[in-house]
Amino acid sequence: MKTFARKFNFYETYETASWIESAASDKKSFIEVPWEDDKVIKALVKYSKTSILHFYIYYLLAVIKREEYRDNSCEIYPEEIDSFRKIFRNYEIRLQNEKKFDPYDDKYDENEYFYKWFLYHENSFEILWEKITDEVFHLLFANRGFLLVFNQTLSDYLKENRDIIPFGYRNSNGKILRAKYIPTWAKKAVYFRDQGRCVLCLKDLSGLLSTDTSIHYDHIVPLSSWGVNDPCNLQLLCEKCNLKKSSNKATTGIRYRDWW
Repeated sequence: MKTFARKFNFYETYETASWIESAASDKKSFIEVPWEDDKVIKALVKYSKTSILHFYIYYLLAVIKREEYRDNSCEIYPEEIDSFRKIFRNYEIRLQNEKKFDPYDDKYDENEYFYKWFLYHENSFEILWEKITDEVFHLLFANRGFLLVFNQTLSDYLKENRDIIPFGYRNSNGKILRAKYIPTWAKKAVYFRDQGRCVLCLKDLSGLLSTDTSIHYDHIVPLSSWGVNDPCNLQLLCEKCNLKKSSNKATTGIRYRDWW
């Protein structure tokens, strides 16, 4: 039986989510995303379960961590590596056989012991970053205010770098074509996140309280404003709010229902 419950350890997740949230308003941060990768482009123009936000988080995390481990290696003593081994165990990531690890390679200074250990296990660290990315995404996908900022900055970046968008997915103005349909899994995720309510007026759209409701899956940043076909750019609106929202206006709701 398939389960949708996942094990999260939340190692450095809140800290990472905080600086991802800060970086998202800076267009320059999007340079770190490998736009030449077909999987990244697919996340822009089609609805992908590995969203463009996943790629953004992962590649910024990888850049920051590689720099941190290289520049601060002398401050991490060999005995402290046990704490990293514990993290890998918690995330059920296997490390390579360390009997083959040579800490006395002449290519490195003795103060670079940890950085050498990192390079030896780099593939395992990349798996760890993927898992942290999933956890950060879990937090940030729930924050529509962040998604608005993220998608606005992304749209500004695409406007300045429009050649990123493949010709087959552009309209006459060079913007991304509307996807033929929104996948059921994306609709379910957005419906669950927004609790079956219009994010602007909080009208119940579940159909449990009234049958005269119409659900609209709206782009937070419209495609006409260089928005993307991505689940992170979707929100629930009622028909009235959707009609009131301009096709060129990027907006979302920042009111949330209390848990009790």
